[in-house]
Amino acid sequence: MTIVYAEPLNIEPPAPLRRDSLRLVWEGVDGSRWALGGPGGVPLLRTDVVGLLHPAFTDHAAVAAAVDGQWYRSSRAMPRHVSFTAYLQGDQSSDYIDRHGAWWRSWSPRRTGRLSVASVRGTRSIALRLTPSGDGGLGLDPQLWAHEAAEVDAVADQPFWLGEAITRSWASTAPVSFFGPTGYGPDFYISSAATLASAAVTNPGDEASWLVWTVTARSPVSAASLSAGGGVVTLPAMSAGQTIRVDTDPATGSAQLGAMVGGVFVASDPDIDGLIGYDPRPLPPGVQVPVGIDVTGEVEVQVSFVPRYWLAF
Repeated sequence: MTIVYAEPLNIEPPAPLRRDSLRLVWEGVDGSRWALGGPGGVPLLRTDVVGLLHPAFTDHAAVAAAVDGQWYRSSRAMPRHVSFTAYLQGDQSSDYIDRHGAWWRSWSPRRTGRLSVASVRGTRSIALRLTPSGDGGLGLDPQLWAHEAAEVDAVADQPFWLGEAITRSWASTAPVSFFGPTGYGPDFYISSAATLASAAVTNPGDEASWLVWTVTARSPVSAASLSAGGGVVTLPAMSAGQTIRVDTDPATGSAQLGAMVGGVFVASDPDIDGLIGYDPRPLPPGVQVPVGIDVTGEVEVQVSFVPRYWLAF
C-alpha cells in the first residue's frame, strides 16, 4: 500500500458580484430634491431615459466638386434633449394633488434645475429647463385614481455633464541665504527654486475646461506669473495675507482681490481686471499639462476646474 500525504488546497471563494444602480436626483428650481427611481424615490415608468449618453454634434466640413468625401473642420455640441416619465401617486386624492403640484413647481421653462447622476465613477450633473409641448390630454381622471404618468421633456442649453470639481494646490517658499541667517555660515543652506516646474494637472473630462486660479501671498509678492496649457495669467504685487482669485472662463470670467477666511475666499475688491495680465487657455482633455508658477515671494497657489463629460456616467 502506498500512502501519499498532501496538504489540501486553500481556495478562497470569489468575491461576490456587486452591481449598483445609477442614482438620479432632481434638484428643482424651488430648491426641492427628488430621488428618481430606487427605493423611496419617484418611480420611473420606463427605462429608456433619454439624454444620459452622447449629445448631438453638428459637423462643419468643406467639400469640393469632383472630390470624394469631405474635409472635417470642426464640430459643436447641440443643446441636449432629456426626457423621462415619472410616476406620481398618493394614497388619497389629496395626497396625489399635493405631490402633483410639488413636482411641477420644481420645473420651469425659464429657470434651470439640476439633474445629477451618481455612479461608481462619481457624480455628474446637468442644468435643465422644462420644454413643455402643451397639454397632451389625460386618459383618466388622475384625482380619482390618485396617480399620474408625468411626461417630462427638458433641454440642457449647455449640453455637457459636469463632474465634481478638481482642485490642486502648490506652495512656494522664499529663497534662504546660502550662508544661513547669520550671513557668514556654516551651516550652508540650499534653497528650492520658487518656480515650481514639476507642478502638473490632468483634465479627465471629454472637453476642455477653464481654470480658476487662487493665489494667496504668505509674504509680500512683487510679481507672479501663472501658466497652463499655453495660457498665461500675470498678477500684480500683493501684500502678505492678500488673495487674488482669477476665473478664466469667458462666460463667467472675473479677477477679484480678497482674503481666505476659514478656507473660503471672501472678495474685498470684486473687479481688478485692469491689473491682471490676461491671456488664458482652456485645459485640454486627457493629457497631463505642466503648471508654471513663477513668483517672487512666498505664495500658496490653488488651481481648480470642473471637468465636462459627454456621458452621464
